Amino acid sequence: MEITYTDNIKYLAPTMVCRETPEENLAVSQAYEKRLTAFRPLMGAAKRYFPGGLHDSRVVICKKDHKNLIFKLNDIGAADFAYILAEKKKLTLPRETAFFLTIVFEEIRHLSYNTIDEYGKIHKTRFIKPDEYLYEEIVEWKNGDIQIVFELWNCGSSYLLSVACKSARIIEEQYKGWQECFGTECDRYFDAFMKARETRSLVNLEAGQLIDRLD
Repeated sequence: MEITYTDNIKYLAPTMVCRETPEENLAVSQAYEKRLTAFRPLMGAAKRYFPGGLHDSRVVICKKDHKNLIFKLNDIGAADFAYILAEKKKLTLPRETAFFLTIVFEEIRHLSYNTIDEYGKIHKTRFIKPDEYLYEEIVEWKNGDIQIVFELWNCGSSYLLSVACKSARIIEEQYKGWQECFGTECDRYFDAFMKARETRSLVNLEAGQLIDRLD
């Protein structure tokens, strides 16, 4: 996935572009969902978070370390679920509890930071430290070949981080934050939440409804 100045975002990551008609947008979404269906059996724990499961999460670390890219986030989805549960149970949570998730992209083959002009053309730029995670589109996910385009936010504007690597390793530390909030008394809610993420049932089920089903 070597990006050149002639590349256009509508071809590289078509779901990141709003089309002229609802019918075109629907066709792009359906084509992407078909690709995701093929990718998911190979994604392991990553399918809990892609696509779109980390939107608005704060980026704590984004750095290249030798041949790897380390991406550490404060998982806002887990934090929101904890706050909803606390509100329902009338509990007070510790301030500033973190729900860390680290994604290690291993054996990087391509890494670039890019901006998009008004015509959708991709232009490489310098490293930009991201503040917030917005979205991603998986271009390829198979054994030995993972390609993803991330949309990230920094100081009032978005940019793209494109990655091609051999593998991705997920380090889930959200349970540490969960224990800080609830100890072990509410583990069944956490387990159900993580399972719902993996099966994508949270897409059509509000977090509050998931809690109600367990009570």
